[in-house]
Amino acid sequence: MTKEPSLISFKAKGNITAANIESFRSKLQSELDIFSGSMFLMDMSEVILLDSAGLMAIVGAFQIAQQRGKRFVICAAADPVRIIFELVKLDEIIEIYPDYDNFLLAAA
Repeated sequence: MTKEPSLISFKAKGNITAANIESFRSKLQSELDIFSGSMFLMDMSEVILLDSAGLMAIVGAFQIAQQRGKRFVICAAADPVRIIFELVKLDEIIEIYPDYDNFLLAAA
């Protein structure tokens, strides 16, 4: 986790599936609870697999951020994960950047 005055970066790792969703959701919720900045960035560069349970956890985190008036952004999702986002049209709702550099360019 990286903190700056208005940004928190949460690095998701490995598989985000029904098998480990409670642990993932708990970590994500903890970060959202202590988050006081204006933007929550989820770095997915180390996520290998994402299933429907993982998608629901991400959508839930996005909704919490929105309710709190915060911006929720995803970056660096591997192609298989990015394709899932596109298939369910999550890329039309959540800001998704191909990598951290593109995110920084857009945020500037």
